[in-house]
Amino acid sequence: MRDYKNYEIWKQAHALNLNVYKATRCFPDSEKFGLTSQIRRSTVSISLNIVEGSGRKSDEEFSRFLSIAASSAGETEYLIQLCHELDLFNRDTFEQLYDNTNHLRRMLYNFIKSLKKKLAFIRKLQSVWRLALSV
Repeated sequence: MRDYKNYEIWKQAHALNLNVYKATRCFPDSEKFGLTSQIRRSTVSISLNIVEGSGRKSDEEFSRFLSIAASSAGETEYLIQLCHELDLFNRDTFEQLYDNTNHLRRMLYNFIKSLKKKLAFIRKLQSVWRLALSV
């Protein structure tokens, strides 16, 4: 079993969670069940999918959960943009959150790509072994 706390992607996602929660504290009460809730849930979803995927047995399952995390990062990125355009985030907060989310998204895609390469290599080896054993 993998320990999610050892992954840099989880550390970055956790930091993003904390920053989004801090940045949304001052949102108007009228957004409590709207954007405040939505951006917090999408951000937490990134971390939760990394955690859940790391507890799975196979790299294939882990990769699937990382893909879901990357989709949640895309959702979060858009919500950050929307909040900025609605003047809920100042420019500095927007740039920090947007850049951090974008960086995390790239990290997730690169990690998924490396897992898929590893899986393809393992499948190729298994195919060669099966062929060698059948001779």
